Amino acid sequence: MAIVFRNSHRFLYLLLLPVFFILHGVTENFGMVTPGDCMILLLTYLVAGIIIFAVVNAGFRNPAKSGLLTFLLFFIYFFFGSGYDFLKDNHIFLYKYRVLLPILLVSVILAVIGVAKAKHNFPKLRLLLTWILMLSIVADLIRIVPRIAHPTADRLSVYGSERNRLNPSCSSCPTPDIYFLLFDEYASTASLRNDLHFDNSALDSFLLHEHFYIEGRSSSNYNFTPFSMASMLNMNYLQHIADTSQVNIHDYASCNQLIRDNEVIRFLSALSYQIVNYSIFDLAGHPAEVSFSLLPVKTRLITAQTLFNRMERDLAWNLEMGPVSISWLSKRKVMENRSLNAQFENGVVTTAREKSKFPRFVYAHLEMPHPPYYYDKNLHPRSLDTLLTELAGNHPASYTGYLPYVNQHLMKLVSDIRKYSHDSAVIIIMGDHGYRASADITGRAHY
Repeated sequence: MAIVFRNSHRFLYLLLLPVFFILHGVTENFGMVTPGDCMILLLTYLVAGIIIFAVVNAGFRNPAKSGLLTFLLFFIYFFFGSGYDFLKDNHIFLYKYRVLLPILLVSVILAVIGVAKAKHNFPKLRLLLTWILMLSIVADLIRIVPRIAHPTADRLSVYGSERNRLNPSCSSCPTPDIYFLLFDEYASTASLRNDLHFDNSALDSFLLHEHFYIEGRSSSNYNFTPFSMASMLNMNYLQHIADTSQVNIHDYASCNQLIRDNEVIRFLSALSYQIVNYSIFDLAGHPAEVSFSLLPVKTRLITAQTLFNRMERDLAWNLEMGPVSISWLSKRKVMENRSLNAQFENGVVTTAREKSKFPRFVYAHLEMPHPPYYYDKNLHPRSLDTLLTELAGNHPASYTGYLPYVNQHLMKLVSDIRKYSHDSAVIIIMGDHGYRASADITGRAHY
């Protein structure tokens, strides 16, 4: 039987490796990655595997040996992060990239030479790899099946055994368009005045003139955007955050899940609201129009451990912002938010112009006055070199200098929405947290 198995499934281990890698990632991050995402990821790996196998086999002219070398390359790629973390956590000096990468390269070269010189095709090794992977897959299935049969509540959930589960009780109540404008890192008037010595009364006067209500003692319970938005869109506090100063990939993923399946969207959808999403977050049934690399969501929970993603996270900044940066990469990175803001602002105005038979909830998440601080207090654009130098550190003068530009755009958005909605829309303006570069400043959200 073993002989039949070996002859009939010579390359099964190559298929089982990405299956195990993805399944193990799903097991570790259960409920946060959809089956559709997994299938796309698996298909990507299978296509990449076929291409790599074809390239290797073109040189070896031996499918069995080419399969083993393809397996080795994928194994290093998939489990680089786990190996790196093991070395680093145990304070083994090999974890440093300048040491680890050359070792891996030499190891691959030696493996190629060894396999090429071998007089056999390693049938027992291939069979052993197949059985190990099959048993590993079964072990993960044993772990994941009970979770599917008896799903647990969100690891980060609102207080109480269940969510609010708000139910609309008034079918005849007015349903105006709602515009939720979130300005990232916008501090309250009190915080700006007391902590940064900035007078923002001009904006307050404008908002009061436009009949806004301003909460004078507003504050944010979280200084990380995903946590603030998860709490805000569920209209309740979060729990089970072990240490807000050392949040990890799973904390972010849990927040993303709460944002996606939030109570506000569920409640408004029950009232036949159309959801318009101009944000960096996926909302249930309304995915983000852009990809936001800082948020570890969907398949990034699985791929974050791979060689490419780890090197991108740890080393790519050198090409974008570091001492050996490439000019065009730096410019593209630093100008990303400005383009995104313009896209979202234009989207809000376009939506306001359009007529709809149904009420709409428009969520726009604008990355300002979040850095980079693109304009100075005179509304003049700041140089790329200045923006690059300010991406790290505490620059309160640049932050407050950016506010006149942000306020100008905020007021224009309000005016356009009121104009095109004929003053019938509800407009909510909020900040997720205040200025947070300095640990001595309490970030209070402005709304």
